[in-house]
Amino acid sequence: MALDSDQSALEARARHLMAEWVSAIAHNLNNPIAGVMASLGILRRDLAGPLSPIPQTVNEGLSRIELRLKDLSEYVAELYEFAKPIDLVLVRLSLSHLIDETISSLVHPNTKFVQRIKSPEFWIQGDFTRLKQAFRRLLENALDATIHGAPPCIRVTVQGEGSVVKIFVSDNGEGFSREALSRFAEPFFSTKEAGTGLGLAIAKKVVLAHGGTLEFTPNELGAGATLVMTLPQGKK
Repeated sequence: MALDSDQSALEARARHLMAEWVSAIAHNLNNPIAGVMASLGILRRDLAGPLSPIPQTVNEGLSRIELRLKDLSEYVAELYEFAKPIDLVLVRLSLSHLIDETISSLVHPNTKFVQRIKSPEFWIQGDFTRLKQAFRRLLENALDATIHGAPPCIRVTVQGEGSVVKIFVSDNGEGFSREALSRFAEPFFSTKEAGTGLGLAIAKKVVLAHGGTLEFTPNELGAGATLVMTLPQGKK
């Protein structure tokens, strides 16, 4: 028993140190990224003139640099989000409102294919901003899975089971490979070419902080997938 306690304490300490290390890296990367972006803006201004516009090749090169810097900045933001501790601001909130707000705020070419299945109203105790962030990542994961497949179909359903409520996000994408199934929500693992591998990991971290779970229902490869967010129901 004492050995288990010591091991748990060591693991907790290691996680804390890792979080601090990752946060420091993210913070130290942000400053030079911001500096380079500002310098690019100045360079554009200096190169452009009323009688001598920026040559197309130069303009395209600057645009590519800005795009890569934006991608790097988003990755650093996710890295910091994953590492920092979660401080929840719990309120009684409507799950329907949370879902509808998240869907309406999506910026994705396939957003119009998200189907919200009607369900009874459920109330939970949660942090609206954090849960919206987690649910958005589930939806984005489903939407990304349908980009290269058949006409997209993403279904969002809600179901109460005793003291908990479950949100199902189903897609008709390629599904999970065996490796992806075994490494579900593992930090830094991604099946996307340009993925950070932190989206579902951050979502799971938020859900766990609420006393819930984030799981998947394994489908056959090519038959899509379903992510399941389970949360405790709030008092009526």
